[in-house]
Amino acid sequence: MKKKAKNGEILPFPAGGYREEQGAIPFDKALREGRRRRKISQQELASLLGVTRNTVINWEAGKSRPDLEKIPAICEALEIPAGDLFSDRPGKISGTEDVLLHNFRLLSPTGQRIAARILSDMVEEEIRAKDRELRESVDLFLRYDGCAAAGIGCEVPDTRPTPLLLRRSSRNAGADAILEVRGDSMEPVYHDGDLLYYRFTQTARPGQDVICLYPEGRIVKRVGTDGKLHSVNPALPFPDPGEFTEVRIEGVVTGVLSEEDLPDSKEREALEELFHDELAEFRRKYGAEE
Repeated sequence: MKKKAKNGEILPFPAGGYREEQGAIPFDKALREGRRRRKISQQELASLLGVTRNTVINWEAGKSRPDLEKIPAICEALEIPAGDLFSDRPGKISGTEDVLLHNFRLLSPTGQRIAARILSDMVEEEIRAKDRELRESVDLFLRYDGCAAAGIGCEVPDTRPTPLLLRRSSRNAGADAILEVRGDSMEPVYHDGDLLYYRFTQTARPGQDVICLYPEGRIVKRVGTDGKLHSVNPALPFPDPGEFTEVRIEGVVTGVLSEEDLPDSKEREALEELFHDELAEFRRKYGAEE
């Protein structure tokens, strides 16, 4: 049975949490879905409400809720009624929230301001720590259009690269760019549709796989102990291009992109803002549109 507080009694925190009733939509999810339906970013919503992006992140993570006076502005920005934001309110306050609210009301106005500031600072620091951890686990790579293949290779299109934010791994350590493999003549090492990480360089050691610029296009080959280029698949040898045919190494392959390297949808949204400066510099460098 839930303990009933007497006036001025400080309640202990309950040992357990609570479960939301089936079908209820939590405030954080309702806010996030409403913002996405309006197709505005967390930063844009924060600007409309006069708060920081971290405050919006905090709301959408379910770590805090806005003050009541902010609700009309949120509803106006998202073009939704207040009821859509608080469909989880009836009977959905957890025991811990109930105790916090009760004890908070026992404080003087000054004490409440201090408690609110301490909690806000703790949440902000936690969000900053998670942002730092996410940013340090991700790098920006260039994805080039076109492909690389065995044989005569793939035509090199005259297009700008696109930026990709991917998790760091042993596969992409030191890599600069990504290029697709076409064809099945490089199996079992590389398969049709694989995305190869590679590091820009014009030199390579024996045993390394390289992406080369050939008169007919981009090719993937392996540097042999003789210093010459060989097919990755020994069953399909690469003919000697001859001394009058120019073949230039563009980069050394470091690995194949894996599903594990891809941030999830929630992380991608945060990364767009965490890498704002790098993405802006990319657009300036390559003339990409905003």
